Amino acid sequence: MTGFQYDKDAAGVVTVTMDMDGAVNSMSSAFLPALRDTVEKLEQEEGLSGVVVASAKKNLFRGRRSQFTVSGYTGKRGDVLQ
Repeated sequence: MTGFQYDKDAAGVVTVTMDMDGAVNSMSSAFLPALRDTVEKLEQEEGLSGVVVASAKKNLFRGRRSQFTVSGYTGKRGDVLQ
């Protein structure tokens, strides 16, 4: 998964660390395929107890929109998914 590091610990928590090419994580042509691959991998996980989305950059994400849609969920900045 280019741009996304994926690590699952013994407690079943997956940490997805965004580290896209460039100075910031941005919605480039590589971003959406990497996100889609990550979500598909998460959907296949057994024993998943949580997901942490982190950034290897100073900011989590830069984009022109403050809203995103993943697998039918529309989230806003600061949302916590449970």
